[in-house]
Amino acid sequence: MKIEDDKGNEMSVRQAREGDKVTEPFEATLDEGGKVVLKWVSAGKIKGFNVQRLDSKGKKPVKVNTIPMPFFASQSGDKGLLYTFRDNGVTENSVYEYKIETISHDGFVNESKPVEISTKKLPSPKQ
Repeated sequence: MKIEDDKGNEMSVRQAREGDKVTEPFEATLDEGGKVVLKWVSAGKIKGFNVQRLDSKGKKPVKVNTIPMPFFASQSGDKGLLYTFRDNGVTENSVYEYKIETISHDGFVNESKPVEISTKKLPSPKQ
C-alpha cells in the first residue's frame, strides 16, 4: 500500500520478506531525486508511527508526516512489516537528523535513536 500526503511525502508499507534487511533503528538514504528515504521493519502491538526531522540549523524537531502512519497488525505476520517513508521537504546541500516515534496501543511513545543524513550531492566520477 502506498499513500501520499498533501506535502508530497510518500509512505508505503508491505509485508516484510525473507531478504529484507534494515539497519537498526532504521535506514536513511537518498533517492535519485535527492529526497531522503527512511526504511524500517516493525512488528508487535503498535498503533502507529511519526517521523521527526531536525535540520542542521538547530531547530526543534518537526513532525514530517501530515497524515497518521498506522500499523497494520492483521498483515504483519511473523516477519513484520516493511515501512518506507520519502520526505519531500528536504533541500539539497543540507544535513538532517531523523527519529521514528513508535506509538503503542496504550499511547506510550518510544523515540528511536537519531540517524543523520546529508543531502549534499557528491561529484560524479570522472570517466
